[in-house]
Amino acid sequence: MKTLTLIILLSFFAMQIYAYKEADLLRLLDTGSCPLGDLSGVDLSFRNLDGANLGMAHLEGANLTGASLRAVNLSMAYLEGANLSRSDLRDSNLRKVNFSDADLFLANLEGSNVEGAVFYNARNVNFNGTRGAVFWEIDYPEKE
Repeated sequence: MKTLTLIILLSFFAMQIYAYKEADLLRLLDTGSCPLGDLSGVDLSFRNLDGANLGMAHLEGANLTGASLRAVNLSMAYLEGANLSRSDLRDSNLRKVNFSDADLFLANLEGSNVEGAVFYNARNVNFNGTRGAVFWEIDYPEKE
């Protein structure tokens, strides 16, 4: 019985790891702005979020596959474990974004400022476009 209780408790806490705040999601969709918001684990795949302000937002584990994120402010946002495959991040502010463990397959970063971003253990770092992007002082440790 103790084992079953422990399993149930652990399952509950595991679900809470990437649980976004509904009010933050509604604010983003209504106003296009949610700085400092908790959008962890949210599914925004194939959404048009062009020009959104998500500075310092928590997007850990978020699904942003194929999302249009042109001219978005994501400065100092937390995108650990997020799926950004085939997303369009052209002309965006990506300064000091944490892309650790994120999937960046064919993400388009053309014209974006990626200064100081962290790519630790990022997966599929095979960008669709980087022309004009600023990669300055990024943290991209080599695999051992």
